[in-house]
Amino acid sequence: RLKAGVKQTTINRELNDISGVLTQAFEFEYINQPIKIKKFSEDRGKERRVLEDWEVKALRESAYSSEGLSRHQYFQKKHIGLIVDIALWCGLRKGEILQLTWGDIIRKGFYLQELDRELKESGKEPDKDTELEAFSANFSDHAFNIRGDTAKTGQSRFVPISEKLMVSLVSYYQIYVQDESTFKKFDNKVKDAMQTEDVSKISLERLIFQPEDKNKRLFPFKSVDNAFNTARNNAGLDKDITLHSLRHNFCSKACERGVPLHHVKDLAGHASITTTEIYLH
Repeated sequence: RLKAGVKQTTINRELNDISGVLTQAFEFEYINQPIKIKKFSEDRGKERRVLEDWEVKALRESAYSSEGLSRHQYFQKKHIGLIVDIALWCGLRKGEILQLTWGDIIRKGFYLQELDRELKESGKEPDKDTELEAFSANFSDHAFNIRGDTAKTGQSRFVPISEKLMVSLVSYYQIYVQDESTFKKFDNKVKDAMQTEDVSKISLERLIFQPEDKNKRLFPFKSVDNAFNTARNNAGLDKDITLHSLRHNFCSKACERGVPLHHVKDLAGHASITTTEIYLH
């Protein structure tokens, strides 16, 4: 597997599956003794990199920047800023982000209101001055529906979308997905609000993605690693920051801000609360 270019972390996951089968075989007395499997040691410290606020700001500015780029060059990197924000503020895995369709953005008001209530009752208000607004309690009534067939654990879940991120998603949809004739029919107040980022002017309940676009992927790419690495390098950040680091950052910040551990587990899509407990550092 190593010679084929498979990463050690991937091989370890496969060995975990094999180990589980062997454990069951021993319990069912299909084999006479338990078999221990030796796995590769992993450096968990670097993998769970938590970003400083200045690093988040620099990364986002670089991801969205058009400085020095031609129109064609900017069009080629148009998606990476939004992908960075989804990873930062929703904690989705890279594979989950790339499998998102416009139909996966759904209204889930009641669920989000309950989560909002629990966060307020925790007594921890987020720092409004930071770039990390994952749990600012300014939820829209929308959420990503992460389908089980796209999740690592095979379990479906809902992940809330903040108002700021929802406006960015709608803006991206209007500019790059919806055709011009439909765009012209779009409410002028909404268009103005997207340009000025004044969320208060937008009634998100009115924002409906066209039925013919529901099955279209938000980001129809096989890989976004090169685009992310370019944005990270241009921001002057360390190479140990990967797109997956933003997911770890999300979980750590959620725990810092008083989000109940069982909610962090559900939002991150962890199979076990033991995995989530790592972020109690």
